[in-house]
Amino acid sequence: MLAKPKWAATLMLAVAGIASSTAADATAAPVAGQAVVGRPFGIASVSVPLSGVTPIDPELFSLSEANGRALYPVFQAGGAARRVLGQLLGAGIENLPPREVTVSFLFVGDEPLNLTVHTPAPVAFTLRPQLPNRRADDRLLGQWWRQYHAASQQRASEGDYPPLVETYLSSMLAGRLGLETPLLQRRGGNDTQHEALKTLELLAGAESLHMQVIRETMLGQSDLGQLADQPVPDDVLWQQPAIEVNEQVAIEPIAALVPPECFYIRFGKFSNYLWMNRLTRDYGGDLANMIAGRGLDRQMTAGIERQLAVKYNELSELVGDQVVNDLALIGRDTFFNSGAAFGLLFEAKNAFLFQTSVQQERAAVLAREKENGATEQSIEIAGRKVSLLSTPDNRIRSFFAAHENYRLITSSRAIVERFYAVIDGEQSLAQTPEYVYTRAYMPLEREDTIFIYLPSAFFRGLVSPQYQIELTRRMKAEADIELLRLARLTARNEGSPAQSIDELVAGGFLPREFGRRPDGSGPIEAGDTILDSRRGARGSFLPIPDVELTAVTRDEAFNYAQRAQFYRENWQQMDPLVVGIRRYSLEQDGADKGLERLVIDANVAPFAEQKYGWIMSLLGPPTNERITTAPGDIISLQASVRGGLLSPNVPPHHLFLGIQDSVPATDLKPGGLLKTLRMLQTTPGYLGAWPKPGFLDWLPLGLAGEPDIYGFSQLPLGLWRRQFEGFSVLSFNRDVLAHVTDYLDPVPAENAAQIRLHVGDLSTSQLSAWVNAMLFERASQASAGNVQLMHTLTSQLGVPAAEAKETAEQLLGAKLICPLGGEYELVALEGGAEIWRSTAWLPGPNGESPVADYQATLLEWFRGLDAGLTKEADRLFVHAELDMQRKPSEPKPALPLFNFNLFGGGSKPSGDGKSEAKPAESESPKPRATNSKGPRDF
Repeated sequence: MLAKPKWAATLMLAVAGIASSTAADATAAPVAGQAVVGRPFGIASVSVPLSGVTPIDPELFSLSEANGRALYPVFQAGGAARRVLGQLLGAGIENLPPREVTVSFLFVGDEPLNLTVHTPAPVAFTLRPQLPNRRADDRLLGQWWRQYHAASQQRASEGDYPPLVETYLSSMLAGRLGLETPLLQRRGGNDTQHEALKTLELLAGAESLHMQVIRETMLGQSDLGQLADQPVPDDVLWQQPAIEVNEQVAIEPIAALVPPECFYIRFGKFSNYLWMNRLTRDYGGDLANMIAGRGLDRQMTAGIERQLAVKYNELSELVGDQVVNDLALIGRDTFFNSGAAFGLLFEAKNAFLFQTSVQQERAAVLAREKENGATEQSIEIAGRKVSLLSTPDNRIRSFFAAHENYRLITSSRAIVERFYAVIDGEQSLAQTPEYVYTRAYMPLEREDTIFIYLPSAFFRGLVSPQYQIELTRRMKAEADIELLRLARLTARNEGSPAQSIDELVAGGFLPREFGRRPDGSGPIEAGDTILDSRRGARGSFLPIPDVELTAVTRDEAFNYAQRAQFYRENWQQMDPLVVGIRRYSLEQDGADKGLERLVIDANVAPFAEQKYGWIMSLLGPPTNERITTAPGDIISLQASVRGGLLSPNVPPHHLFLGIQDSVPATDLKPGGLLKTLRMLQTTPGYLGAWPKPGFLDWLPLGLAGEPDIYGFSQLPLGLWRRQFEGFSVLSFNRDVLAHVTDYLDPVPAENAAQIRLHVGDLSTSQLSAWVNAMLFERASQASAGNVQLMHTLTSQLGVPAAEAKETAEQLLGAKLICPLGGEYELVALEGGAEIWRSTAWLPGPNGESPVADYQATLLEWFRGLDAGLTKEADRLFVHAELDMQRKPSEPKPALPLFNFNLFGGGSKPSGDGKSEAKPAESESPKPRATNSKGPRDF
């Protein structure tokens, strides 16, 4: 798909109307083509003349055969070299109308092909296959495969969705046709990469790993059919840091019931929890959506509420703090998109009222989910009665445990077991030296709105054999579910039997031994749902601590032994992470309504620097000096750096960067080498170093020649340099360079730090239009990617266009959303073709581009940021102040006199967004070094 603002596709629809009005003439247009009979597929290529009214757009082009015999088409515009050159140079040549379009495809049988090519006007013709011809067959097949792979790679790189369809089809077709088997992914894999990076990729569920699993499974390179006959490997022998805390430290009571291997997110007040919940709902559910619109909604918050059978309503906001004394989110992992081991721990002020409320909601969920197999049973754990509300597929898996005034609602039996073990005398999080040490420098008196603590035991658990091996197995189980669904669609499109796995394996749609994993698990069907026999439904797999690991394969044992050796030799210990977030209202005398400041303090302590290698070695010593920023800087970043392990000869120095608040001289939309260079040249920014050039010496500064009497010299490509008093400053704009260098000066800083960052209010800056346009491009590409996915399902897998959106959401386990704010709709063109588009692509009433009405999410809430990072001998900490504009909330409902229900049984769903928690703190924030309009000193 061409990278362009997708509202242009709407203009093409208008053109399509013109083209379809001449369909009779188009039908009679001369068509050149060739088809060669083959087994299992014949190969054909057809060139269709175009009227020259529109560039190629994949969503508007399709191929059909009267009997469904044409398969796996790929379209190629005529004059491709001209368009490639235009994309490289950014000269607009790629938008010139092509003279023809060539479609290559596979087909079955040897009878004449009754074809219709929609361009989007229908072009109908008959193509008679030739007898097998080895040379022609090889030539056409090679041409089709190169184009097919290139188109798949482009879709994979430009889409905002995992390239499941492209990876499956490329691997499946390569295996059946004996062709090269490329791995389609947006990021290249590296088998020799750092073991720590491999661990992070696995923990993050990296898309590249997921696509690699699909490819290896399809090519028979996975563990299908292997035996799990090896003992479980030993865990890493971690070292415990020596920590001494001599003073008495106040610890909140709820921490005394938290197992020491769990992450711990304490809200303190129920209203703080509601504030966070509202924040995520207001801006798309996660941090990524708050910065740039995404095309997929995995409905994480709704999934958490569904699995635990809890939710809240407006009434909760009014009386929650009167019923709940303290609240924490705890867990062994954060795999909320696949099935996490987590829970909510409450300290109730009124245990009876709280218990009654929870039981009412669980009864309502049980009645609602009865037809899906929901049951509630009383089970015994550690000698206590615990309620388990669950469904067979684990979509609902909610343990409800009680102790005195505390109530735990969790998805994991293992967490319940450890909860009661702590109550029975085993060490709690509050008793660990790490946590006592943390509370010494992050005391309760801070009254954090959100307090986040990730202990070293939590990180050690993620690297344990249980987690590392089961995570890999879980990824393979998810891939099997996806592959079975894709294989069914593909087989039906080819007219092959698709009822059983054996039939799909016999047809080449799935590999041999498919579904026979070493742990005895495999995909099974429950109605229209495909489950893993051991873990349940995708998105709500059995929590990893609840999966029994009794034996492993030789490959699993070998891979974990390598990973354990790396950590044993290079890391020895894990570092705990703590983050405290306090929020303050910035409203004054009714003005700045909804404006808030988040004060964020993040610490890694104790901190062992050596394990992070060359990355941390680049930080210079903490410095009490900073470089003054120039008037008009909207963004400034400065750091104390040195060459470290990367370049030991580079001495410590200040490196600083600034961007002026001025209108860029161009639209700055990157596209090709020349446009990228132009973007750099027109950015009103500068880069400098003091008191030595330091890393700037890596640039060919010697080409600049001797500076003039003012210290200016010019390098190739229009880059200017100015040298004075130990400063070396670069900019593509001489006027910017002259302006900013008059103000640069080292001055004392209030606090020592290595990195300082300031970002002003972009929403009111002269850069706002550029930022909005850039984020519009990103959102537009994500919006278009979803449409391309639906088009791919129809063109490659034969899914009816009307079913494409639902099928795509089933495959991805997520809702397709248009980040431009529109709705996806199916549009019928005059020639019979149907295409998907977003209503956000439509021009305005006066024909203006939709970008004119687009407001980037980032500009809606972001109002400024100041941050500083400091690394000391055994501690790394960050202090940040983030100003944000909250969405207005509607008045809260009046408090009724009856029917109290904390979690809203029978009430409106939590996603209605009609109210907001009262701010946790109404006092003014602490004074800052400078006023809110200028840089803040750290």
